Amino acid sequence: MGWMDAIMTTAMALWPWSGGYHRERRLTKQLNRQWMLRISQAEKIRPCVLLQSSTLVNVIERFTDAQSVVTLTVWRSIRPTVLREVAQYRAGMRALPLHKNCTDTVQCPFCPRSTCPRMFKGGVALETHVRQKHPDRNHLEIVKKSRSR
Repeated sequence: MGWMDAIMTTAMALWPWSGGYHRERRLTKQLNRQWMLRISQAEKIRPCVLLQSSTLVNVIERFTDAQSVVTLTVWRSIRPTVLREVAQYRAGMRALPLHKNCTDTVQCPFCPRSTCPRMFKGGVALETHVRQKHPDRNHLEIVKKSRSR
């Protein structure tokens, strides 16, 4: 059972390392969140709106995974894209593909609306529908269903 001993030795060596890794990752996540809040204040955009930018969310996730803090230089490079995505969000636009965590009710922009519009809950369902029924149009933008007040 030599292979089992090797696995156990590796597992025992990783145990103390994993505690430090998770502590550092938590700290990095907290620092990146504080950074995002400072950017939110500087740009005068609410944090929940700023987090609608898939670019910003992806950058924060990647930097947190790498245990790195997002810097001002990184913000300067992604700022135009993030602000464009925020403006599209405020205008009710969503770019395909939608973020995997999107839970908005969205309408398929390509299906006929005359009788019964095709509505989908979340980005995965709409993305699947567009990929299957409208493969030539999956790069276009869609409109979020507006709430009636």
